Amino acid sequence: MYVNLERGYKFAQSTSIRLSQNVSWVATDKIALTAGAFYENLFSIPKGPDLNDPVDLAKPISGVYLGTKLPNNPTGIPSIEFPVSFYNTGGFIQSQLVPNEAWALTLGLRYDYNSRYGSTWNPRAGLVFTPKSSTTFKALYGSAYFAPAPSVSYSHFGSFLSDDGGQSYYSFFWYLPNPDLKPLKEHSYELGIKQMINSDLALSVNGVYATIDNLFQEVSDADFGNRYGGEFLGWPVAYISTITNQGRQMNLGGRLQIDYSKRMENGMRLGFYTSFNYFDGTAEEYQFDSESNQNILEERQLPWIAPWFVKAGVELQKDKYSLSLRVVQSAPQRTPVFVDSDVNFERVSIDGFTMVNLAANYSFSDKIQAYLNISNLLNADIYYPTSATPQYLEKVPENPLRAHLGIRVTL
Repeated sequence: MYVNLERGYKFAQSTSIRLSQNVSWVATDKIALTAGAFYENLFSIPKGPDLNDPVDLAKPISGVYLGTKLPNNPTGIPSIEFPVSFYNTGGFIQSQLVPNEAWALTLGLRYDYNSRYGSTWNPRAGLVFTPKSSTTFKALYGSAYFAPAPSVSYSHFGSFLSDDGGQSYYSFFWYLPNPDLKPLKEHSYELGIKQMINSDLALSVNGVYATIDNLFQEVSDADFGNRYGGEFLGWPVAYISTITNQGRQMNLGGRLQIDYSKRMENGMRLGFYTSFNYFDGTAEEYQFDSESNQNILEERQLPWIAPWFVKAGVELQKDKYSLSLRVVQSAPQRTPVFVDSDVNFERVSIDGFTMVNLAANYSFSDKIQAYLNISNLLNADIYYPTSATPQYLEKVPENPLRAHLGIRVTL
């Protein structure tokens, strides 16, 4: 895309060494402890732009940017690599307490130290209450820390052009690293209940709320710190893109599910399930405000999701035969494009879909089975969103009717 479809070569390299040890101790029938520690050392050269020639690993790592070997500069512009060397160390401890048959408590704490980002503590807790055998309540809390991988912080790509045979260069675009990118931090909360209506029928309800801070966002370097000053390797670049941390994402979701399983007198097993699943949220993203002449955080709908979908399925099994039919109904799917570019909250959506899948199996023996799997049995039109605006290719077709027939042999 950035090199006029010329043949180029990519290079990336990474090595890692990890040592870990976990121990468990069952103190009593009501108390169990688990602890562990680890150390890992990592070295990485993230993938960079297209190079003119393959990198010779027998020599010191070096390359030349594609398209820069010209008559007035036959050696081209040497590529610049961003080697990253760091280590992680840490440990965790977790206790499981079961004071009686009705209560179970899990408490845990994890410590991580990253030589690039420092230290972090992440607790977790879980409580399960079973007042009677047919009813179970649960409450969970957890926090997590996600350090940016070198491929996220140091990824870079673009190209150079020259109008004078290599005496000087310029570029329309480069995506360049941000070594100051901060880690993500997540907190999640979950509540749930499962109720057995009878021995064959169960109802479960779950809800989850989560926040993620320091989201990653691609931005203009000139508007966010101007680290590169409109230049790369001393040559002017019209637009430099980089990655930075933005605000907070909030997720809210839940699921209502019914499960039924019955063994008939003739030996046939009938199973059925259906669920309604909901997931939505908002994310803060930087947007330039012309009135204040500043970049401000604005709350927006999440892209690339269908806020709800319904699943249902039925399964039959008797002797050597089994058959299952599964249906998925999706809500309209959001693209990253906004309905109103002046408001920048509501996203353009494309139609949802209904997909039916069929699976059949026959067992000749314990080790030989014949199977038939059919995806999108009704050959429905199924599309997924793209990042293009509606007047262009806002959706692409996926998952056509497919059938797989075969024999499975276990040796």
